[in-house]
Amino acid sequence: MKRHYIILLTLLFFITISENAFSSESNPLKKLKRTVAILPFYNLKKDKNDFYSNLIRDSIKARLQEKLIYNLIEFGEIKKNMDKYNYDLESLNLDEQKAGNFAKSLKADIVIYGTFVVQKESINISVTAYDIIFKKSIITITENGNTGLEIFNLININIGQNLADKMSNRVTMIDQTIFDEIADRTKYIIEENDRDIINKLLKEKEKYVQVDISIQGTDFPLAIPRGYNVIIFIKDEPGIFEIKYNDEIYQSNSIGLKIMVFENEIGAKRTFNLIKDQSESMIYEYVQKKDSEITIKRIRFKKDKIRFTMLRNEKIYLISSSASTGLSGLILLSGIITSSCMSYYIDLYNKTPIEQPEKISEYKNNVYSLFPASLVLLSLGGALIIPSVIFWSFYGYCLFLKKHTILNTLSFEMITGNKFIELSIKVKFM
Repeated sequence: MKRHYIILLTLLFFITISENAFSSESNPLKKLKRTVAILPFYNLKKDKNDFYSNLIRDSIKARLQEKLIYNLIEFGEIKKNMDKYNYDLESLNLDEQKAGNFAKSLKADIVIYGTFVVQKESINISVTAYDIIFKKSIITITENGNTGLEIFNLININIGQNLADKMSNRVTMIDQTIFDEIADRTKYIIEENDRDIINKLLKEKEKYVQVDISIQGTDFPLAIPRGYNVIIFIKDEPGIFEIKYNDEIYQSNSIGLKIMVFENEIGAKRTFNLIKDQSESMIYEYVQKKDSEITIKRIRFKKDKIRFTMLRNEKIYLISSSASTGLSGLILLSGIITSSCMSYYIDLYNKTPIEQPEKISEYKNNVYSLFPASLVLLSLGGALIIPSVIFWSFYGYCLFLKKHTILNTLSFEMITGNKFIELSIKVKFM
């Protein structure tokens, strides 16, 4: 009996060893494919030409798919997340940290981004692959070429194929244990109440639209709630004016600006009566055409037009003043030369002896012919000084207007029934 028990234990021992050996051979360490997000490429000329961006992305995607070791995020999902969280394409492609953080939201661990610029018939392309897990740039490729038929070889071979080959050599599939270890190191523990706050903030962000407004050469951002539309009234010349709407009077600030936000109502018609000093008024009819629409209405009353007409004609004043000054100087110089010649002949006339009547007659005729010419030239040159001075005065006043700087606070009113919410933005007008 004891011998049978020993044999049974020995068999169990060998079965256990065999199972472990076979299981270790049949279940090798699991490998994971790296997940790659290829962002839209940023056009440095900012002319909204997406052709080359799409061409570069399609080429890189096709070449990486051939390697069979990467999962690729769909382009549609990338665009959806960019729109959802209002990501700026310029900052994503110029800042690897922002590009990496955005790619994390897509559950990618490698992000490919870059820029391109087209100048006449040449193109410059820069591509970077950034490893989010190891927090470092893996590959950077910069290529120059022509935008003719060579562009396809440049993008497919020099960019797409080159990037895919280098990535497959440097970034292969990763062991599950290594991936989990790195993920644990960078994992953030979020408490339930923190998660609720984060979700609330994300929802709030989706309710707002950020728009960059440019007024008189100054840019400033506005964040407006979705479902509302904005009308910005701005008077070209600084000064207070009033807006009559639905029998209510609203007053602009001292620099002549009023921002009004209304509840969203596509197709709604609104009539505004714009009043200045109770002496001038104009009617503005507004129809909302789309959701979260921002409209800028520039106001110019009759009395305001004089100065801004002058500013619009600044170059004309400069050219006219320069031309009239130059012409006046040239004519005056001609008159002075003519007068000098006349004086010379008068001197010769006085010094010529009576015995030379022919010479005296010649000098006399020259003086008679030069006198009216010099008189006309000097008079015309002097007359041209007057418009020259006037044009220079206009141009100098234009320079004064341009240098005039006003710093004030803009009033931002949200109109929702009888409730008013006031926000302030500092802006400098040049």
